[in-house]
Amino acid sequence: MEKVKEQIDTLRKEIIEKDNAFRKEKDQMKETATRHENTLSEIKKAEKLCSQGWEEYKEHCYQFNTKQSNWDEAEIECMKQEGYLLKIDDANEFRWIVARAIAHSVDDIWIGLRQNKNEWKWVVDDQTALFQKWNTNEPSGDADSAPLYVNKDEEADFLIESLNEKKKKIYQ
Repeated sequence: MEKVKEQIDTLRKEIIEKDNAFRKEKDQMKETATRHENTLSEIKKAEKLCSQGWEEYKEHCYQFNTKQSNWDEAEIECMKQEGYLLKIDDANEFRWIVARAIAHSVDDIWIGLRQNKNEWKWVVDDQTALFQKWNTNEPSGDADSAPLYVNKDEEADFLIESLNEKKKKIYQ
């Protein structure tokens, strides 16, 4: 009986040693996984979606440019930058644009809308503008492109101006 007790004690010690070795290995694997996650996180932080001079919002890049130009000139300049005139999809993006425009001291921005048969469409994808925050009685006149006016005292609204007027632009 004494021999059986010794064998049980020996087996118990082996199990405890193996359990300790297993726990140590498990902890080392957790530490390695944490290091890998941290490294991946650092790599993601280092990888920027937008180039220098551009700002990111919801996986799109925006560049605020204060150079005076008409709508056509602004559109050409955006294309040179491999971008397009601003397209606004929703109220949150609109508010972000207004806030960033104010931060850049930009008072008015060409946006990528064109009028086609009395319907406003985004130039970049020919979609009808679903988000429209027009001022009263706008759009009006003969204009077929649209700037965004930024009012520092209240939320900005869209207005329509003549293509002949010089405006500041934003690329998206």
